[in-house]
Amino acid sequence: MSSSNYYKEQDPEYERLIRAAETHLAQGSYDNAEKFYEKIRYEYPYEYEGWLGMIAVETKNYSITFPLDDDRIKHMNKMKERAVILAPERVRPEIEKQWRDYLEKRRIDKEKIEKEKEEKENEKRRAEHDYWETKERLRLDAIEIFRKSRNTWGIILAGTIVLSLILALIIELNPENRPLFLEVLSVAVLVVGVPICLIVFIVKIIRYHRATHRNTDYR
Repeated sequence: MSSSNYYKEQDPEYERLIRAAETHLAQGSYDNAEKFYEKIRYEYPYEYEGWLGMIAVETKNYSITFPLDDDRIKHMNKMKERAVILAPERVRPEIEKQWRDYLEKRRIDKEKIEKEKEEKENEKRRAEHDYWETKERLRLDAIEIFRKSRNTWGIILAGTIVLSLILALIIELNPENRPLFLEVLSVAVLVVGVPICLIVFIVKIIRYHRATHRNTDYR
């Protein structure tokens, strides 16, 4: 006669503990189930159901595989081996099969988690690549805008200088009949227009230089 049959037939307290533990386990009350299975393991160390019950508690009735680490799996495997040794012959294949099925489920879940992790890493790398690619494209667009703007302001500067020279020439050629507004316009162009155009032109050149020498290395 196995120890399990002996206790179930001879010890009502053992039967009460087993029923209470199994009831809590079925209801998902794992903390309470653990207390009863621990008591069974302590008071009835040669009863396999106490060892097997602790595995069911730790795995939430074989429903979770992670975040249980490899050390916990090794520990539960030892409890399973202990339960197999203590269990009746007819029960041992069922215990082994249940444990194999659980390990297979854990293997599948692990592969799924690793695949999801790899996909997230690939997605992150793609996002980083797209970010730097977009940043580089915007940089090149900015360079083109600066280049066109620089050329435009270069033309404006040259035109302003030419205009000031033309006005000065007109005034010099007609010293007696020169209109007052031409003198004012000439002075304004020479004193205000040319410096402003020159400053803007220099700023555009500096910004263009900085844009073309900005670090574009990808991370």
